Amino acid sequence: MLISYIHICMRETFELCGCVLPHDDSVNDRSAGSRLESRWEQTQKTWQAEFGEVGPQTSGGMFRGNVTLRERALRPVQRPMLWTPAKGAFRVEPQTEWRPAADGTEWLHRKDALTPLSQSINRYSKTDHFIGHVCHGKNCHGKHFSYIEVSSISDQPRCLPLITAHSISHDQLPGPLQVRSKIPTLSKNCLAYLLRVACEDVAIVLGTWSGFEKSWRKSKRNPSKPGRLDIKVFALKAGSYCNLRQNTNDTTSPSSFQMTLNELLLKEPEPLQNQGVVGSVQMHLASAIIQLSVLSTPSALAIGYAFALTFASLHVALQPRMRSSQAPSSKTMYAPFSVDQQKFHMLQYAGGDTGQQKPSKSSRKRDDFDGAGTGCSTPMDDDFYNYLIFESALHDSADHGDCGGCGGCGSCGGCGGCGGCGGCGG
Repeated sequence: MLISYIHICMRETFELCGCVLPHDDSVNDRSAGSRLESRWEQTQKTWQAEFGEVGPQTSGGMFRGNVTLRERALRPVQRPMLWTPAKGAFRVEPQTEWRPAADGTEWLHRKDALTPLSQSINRYSKTDHFIGHVCHGKNCHGKHFSYIEVSSISDQPRCLPLITAHSISHDQLPGPLQVRSKIPTLSKNCLAYLLRVACEDVAIVLGTWSGFEKSWRKSKRNPSKPGRLDIKVFALKAGSYCNLRQNTNDTTSPSSFQMTLNELLLKEPEPLQNQGVVGSVQMHLASAIIQLSVLSTPSALAIGYAFALTFASLHVALQPRMRSSQAPSSKTMYAPFSVDQQKFHMLQYAGGDTGQQKPSKSSRKRDDFDGAGTGCSTPMDDDFYNYLIFESALHDSADHGDCGGCGGCGSCGGCGGCGGCGGCGG
């Protein structure tokens, strides 16, 4: 594939320019102020001056980041830590704040958070002997990021990220009109995470909020509908969508999900390296419980925990909420007919409303409801729904409009301008 790509580039460049232009593939530094970064900015300005449009860029075909040799070298260390012999039900509980010891590893999922003056909020949880870390923030370049880490409690203070999920956007995924196959696409009402197990790309998790209807007149015939979170999981190894079962019993409670880990086509670490990760996992966002089937293999709990935190993060980001100017005195920004995030610990562990701070009121005139991410002017604080949801959701993607539903997070997780190979970095 690479050889074919090179030959095509050489032929087309010769036809257009009369020669093959010099190209140095050894330049890989894409940090702020680097040669690649400055050249890319010059290319964008030249393109806009020539064609009168923003570019050059192709959704779904941009650089996703470099996985360092140090990160790859830690994979044999990570995989045995995924093991737990326990089966049954596990409750996700609060965990005190912890900071992993710096070991010099430049983790792919953290790259947007490592810039100077980055601002972020962090939530912590634990289940069995695993701890979870959910981070949402904005770096000094204005890029918003979100990532999730699952580590082993026994590995403190190092806390190697065993399983991670980080937000991706149009830099990595194409739009629905750009492809005809059934690969994952990112519409304007969708948020996406890339889930990785021991530095290996495993699944793309797509979330949308559907069915929300606001009744502008109080009527029993036409009541307001809170809608629900819809999720799809695309297994990268299998190249197909997983059979994800969703159960929504009550419109005022978050959904529960059930999936079969066999569909991910993952292998267990030694000494079971010839056995695949199997078993069914149920994730109850309302009760913060993860239920494993009897036949689940040792890595099932850690993987199920990572998926549960990812699903909860999508719920927090996508759920429509009341405008801050219409929020009731109880400090919740969620209508009585919808899910109140203050009542559900799993949503709080993923960055949801804790009710500890009074919602800030915007000076702009609004309707009664915000689609997720449609704006509330607030300072940086420790309240995810006040700052990161309202402020960040629409700002990084030109394709996301004020749709009254998702709005999108714009947390791309990419470099923002390579235009290169489209490789996953995994």
